[in-house]
Amino acid sequence: MLESNLESEDRQDRQGQQQADQEAQQKDQARIRTINMHLTLAELAVQELRLTTPAQGSALHHYKAVLLLQNNHPQAIKGMSDIIDQYLSWAFAHIKDDQYSAARRLLDKAYLVDPLAPEVAAMAELLEISRQTKTEIIVIPDWILGEQQETELDFPIHIVRYFRDIAAEIHKKQAAITLYSKNDAQGRWLYKHINGHSESRVRAILKMDSPTRIELHYQPQNETIPLLQHDSGGP
Repeated sequence: MLESNLESEDRQDRQGQQQADQEAQQKDQARIRTINMHLTLAELAVQELRLTTPAQGSALHHYKAVLLLQNNHPQAIKGMSDIIDQYLSWAFAHIKDDQYSAARRLLDKAYLVDPLAPEVAAMAELLEISRQTKTEIIVIPDWILGEQQETELDFPIHIVRYFRDIAAEIHKKQAAITLYSKNDAQGRWLYKHINGHSESRVRAILKMDSPTRIELHYQPQNETIPLLQHDSGGP
């Protein structure tokens, strides 16, 4: 009788364990289905450029949902990294075009994905540097350099106009220049004629390099832009 009861209890324990295992398996399968659903929706959101907005339908939302179910899911981690990379790529393009407010808004989006991402901080630093100092490069054409042996009195009008336009641009931007030339004589010749057409003395550093060119270093008229902040608008 005692043996029969023990067998019955053992059978019930096995059945209970099997049921628990089945329920755990069903939950795990449901979790996997939910993860796959979010990954599919995240991919669709990326294609439609819904990267961080709307709040409940963006790629970021779906990747975060995946990480709540599996905190080390490689596809979700990569997806969020890709979102950051996309925003940084767009921000960099705007920085190159001097569109600093637009670049800042895109950095705000990247900040939403991961406030501690070092690449976001690096791009924000590049933005600040770009706003403070701008460099413009003017490569001197061969038809100008071919006039080096001539005196200014012998210059054709288009040569005179070329030097006058460069001098005006330097004066307008209050720029300092670095003048690169193939030798010292060429550099001094160029400086003489640029400075000679300027309204004020041109600040210049002469260096040897090729191609012969002028770098204008100046502070652009910067627009005021906010610090990194959470932003809910845009893709």
